[in-house]
Amino acid sequence: MKRIATVLFALIAGAPAMADVSFPEGCVPIANVLKTNCTATIVMRCGSGFTEDTYTNGTRVDRHIFGHGWDLRGYVSEANSFTASIDTTSGHGMTLEELAETGTATGKRKGTFKTRVVRDRPIGVENTFTLSDETVTLSGVEMRKGVAKRLFIVNPNNRDLDSVWEIEIFVSKEKNLFFEGRSTQRMMGRVGMREQDPKEIVFPGDDGFGSVTSPYGCGEQ
Repeated sequence: MKRIATVLFALIAGAPAMADVSFPEGCVPIANVLKTNCTATIVMRCGSGFTEDTYTNGTRVDRHIFGHGWDLRGYVSEANSFTASIDTTSGHGMTLEELAETGTATGKRKGTFKTRVVRDRPIGVENTFTLSDETVTLSGVEMRKGVAKRLFIVNPNNRDLDSVWEIEIFVSKEKNLFFEGRSTQRMMGRVGMREQDPKEIVFPGDDGFGSVTSPYGCGEQ
């Protein structure tokens, strides 16, 4: 199990592979978040839910799949063939409406993950979301800032293998918009960090909408 946890950490934090720009069938892009570190996130509405694809240096890094209330239902690392699927019948998930109104929301569900060497391993997923009073205005949209703490339980009999994420989040109830900023992952005494501070939001019809690169941090050493 320790080997499985090590692979899980390495795959999530690893370098991305090249990927073509493509959208899931039935999904429509609704916002383009440009971030530091030459990173861009394309937000899509997919039926009653949402999907977010994030690119760094023009290469897709990962895909988050959300339900209609922005509860996490799946995660795909295009970089390393890592996939996590959440069983929505196994517990409750957060809702953006609850989070915006009360300032807190939680979720607790079960799921599975697979990699190139691990197949359909069970995993527990626990989420805690907290919004602060701090806001930031991006391209005329007021976003409320907060923190999401995600706990991935690989082996309930050995909690040292837990993967703990602390993620800066940005929320707009009016725009029904939710996306992530910088994050930190802790697992087995190791720490991985990802810098991607949102700088602006590009909407359909605006110049540059749909870009997979960002003017912030590209080409910098």
